[in-house]
Amino acid sequence: MPLVSVIIPCYNSNKNLLNTINSIKTQEYKNIEIIIVNDGSNNLETINTINNLKIDRLQLYNINNHGVSYARNFGAQMATGKYLFFIDDDDLIDTCYINKAVEILEKYEQVALVYCFARRFGKDQKIWWIENFSYKKLLCKNCLFISSMVRKSDFSLTSGFNENMNFGLEDWDFWIRFLSEKKYIYRINEILFFYRINEISRTTSLVDTKEKIYRMYLNVLNNNFSIYLNNTKALRKYKIAENNNIFQESINKVRYLLYVIKVTFYSVINKKGFKKLFKGKLIKI
Repeated sequence: MPLVSVIIPCYNSNKNLLNTINSIKTQEYKNIEIIIVNDGSNNLETINTINNLKIDRLQLYNINNHGVSYARNFGAQMATGKYLFFIDDDDLIDTCYINKAVEILEKYEQVALVYCFARRFGKDQKIWWIENFSYKKLLCKNCLFISSMVRKSDFSLTSGFNENMNFGLEDWDFWIRFLSEKKYIYRINEILFFYRINEISRTTSLVDTKEKIYRMYLNVLNNNFSIYLNNTKALRKYKIAENNNIFQESINKVRYLLYVIKVTFYSVINKKGFKKLFKGKLIKI
């Protein structure tokens, strides 16, 4: 049984962290180490909770606050497992998720990532039906969540999570790079991940601040500029029609920021590539 390293970045999570840890402790798969990276929590209840944890195979690291990307990268660096599983400090997973993910990665060497269907809980109770994956879809919207399993050897070949993604979207930014080499991914068609929707979360806070949204979308594009430039043909042909206002708003921002990059960098990059991209609409909504 290969070792799985479960990495939990933690920041002022209060009681939710204990629920997350319990969902890991009750896994059918037992060869697990839990790595908690306390990213500079200043909430006394959180500090007392993590300092009083008594769990076998627990690594606890208290670091200064650098953001969730840094915390995840730090946890991955400290991990000794063959496989990495990231989960936020307020989410939950089904007892069989890790076992099923390991079985798939052990069976199929060509698979680089295993994920599943999900259900929201808290403020929103909807099932999160993950659409069929394609890389060109991923370039236009985040169609994966962070609580997926990857090989540490594959993660180590990347630069990890980009630390300039300090207001969200860091998982999307990472998956674009991680899956850029035409890697195979595997979706378990079961609801095994439970994503907490709070009144105010990092994502909803981001949506409420247009300046931060634009900055993060711009960072996604800047961080992966060569990838977007090399996929102009696929992006131009990719058309979506969905009655999802949040999704449409997100796509509009991608289009807007691609335009910003066009204007800003047009004179110093491949002009032909941009002509292909902007020959027609990037997305039809």
